[in-house]
Amino acid sequence: NIDLGFGSIQRLGVNLGAPGDRRNDEGTLWLEYPIVGGPSPEIGVQTVPEEPIAFRHHISRINGGELEWVCASGFLGIRRIVLHLADGSRGTDDYTVRLYFAEPEDLSAGDRVFQVSIQGQTVLSNFDMIRESGSIRRGIVREWKGIPVSRKLQIDLEPTPASKNRQPVLCGIEVISSRLD
Repeated sequence: NIDLGFGSIQRLGVNLGAPGDRRNDEGTLWLEYPIVGGPSPEIGVQTVPEEPIAFRHHISRINGGELEWVCASGFLGIRRIVLHLADGSRGTDDYTVRLYFAEPEDLSAGDRVFQVSIQGQTVLSNFDMIRESGSIRRGIVREWKGIPVSRKLQIDLEPTPASKNRQPVLCGIEVISSRLD
């Protein structure tokens, strides 16, 4: 696991299904998960299902939005992801959590609708990436501040009946400790 000497991760991006690691202009180190592009720091990640379906597009297929290279890959069918952010020695820390999404398939608005919860609290209901972003393969980011984490950050994604049996999609997770704000 990444240990920055503080007992907790201060700033990290997890780029799901990506072919390598990268740092963005704000200083977030984005690590690929799972590791496929060569040596990379190992981070504590658990997913349900244990091996979700990864997708990867060339960045030229992404129709804009934020951090296109993050949204060019992701997991289909992800239902839960848990990031191990701290050892608990410092108590609870608050984090800003950013989730990155993009619809990877040729669908229409209303075809893939799901709910997102962070630490057991619903943060997005009836989330439709295409409706929100205006297009398929366009990156969209949602952000929440003040998410308390003592050890693990848990994100749950649940399809709604409107999803027409299509499973949730997630491209990336960025966490920034309030200690850096």
